[in-house]
Amino acid sequence: MSEGFVYILTNEAMPGFVKIGLTQQDDVADRVRQLDTTSVPMPFEVHFAARVPDCRKLERTLHFVFGENRTRKNREFFKINPDLAKAIIELVAIAPVEYSDEEQDIDAKERAEIEQTRTRREVRTFKSLNVPVGAQLTFTKDDAITCTVVSDRKVQFEGQTMSATAAALAVVRQMGYDWKTVSGMEYWAYKGVKLSGLENGLPDFDADEEPDSAIMASVPNLGSGLLP
Repeated sequence: MSEGFVYILTNEAMPGFVKIGLTQQDDVADRVRQLDTTSVPMPFEVHFAARVPDCRKLERTLHFVFGENRTRKNREFFKINPDLAKAIIELVAIAPVEYSDEEQDIDAKERAEIEQTRTRREVRTFKSLNVPVGAQLTFTKDDAITCTVVSDRKVQFEGQTMSATAAALAVVRQMGYDWKTVSGMEYWAYKGVKLSGLENGLPDFDADEEPDSAIMASVPNLGSGLLP
């Protein structure tokens, strides 16, 4: 077995894309810094990382599960919701690992820019996405879970008015994930298309791609061992 670290990196300049990699040394922050070149407008950051009992098998499993969402065969970038990979890693993680901005070489100005970019995307109005007040949104992991758009920025969920992001986080926690944040744009869909897909004016997946529910259904039984 190859104990080590598996990590998920994101970049706000490339929304929707994540990098999944491994290392047998505790040098994830170093790898983040190495990706910060002049050709990248914003720095990468660690979305999630964990020490795992066999990093090579886990990475191979993740690449197998999300293979159809890989941007290029010789690259570790995938067009997925990073929380999908995070959920799989958590199943076998020995311990999660967190890295400060200083360790990732993200300064205060860059952090502010990252947060502003993220906030702008999350606070997009429903009107700008062509989602009318009164529309019913479905949770991307369970169509039986819904919320209703009640204003240009709010939904009603379980009798309470809140943002789509807050509603998504509430559902995720009800499902047993003790996460601090999620992206509402990735967890709610209108007429079968994620809000993040509506933002781009395109369906979230085409005939050759699978929705998140189909991807997660293909995850092997990790309880009986990862892929060889």
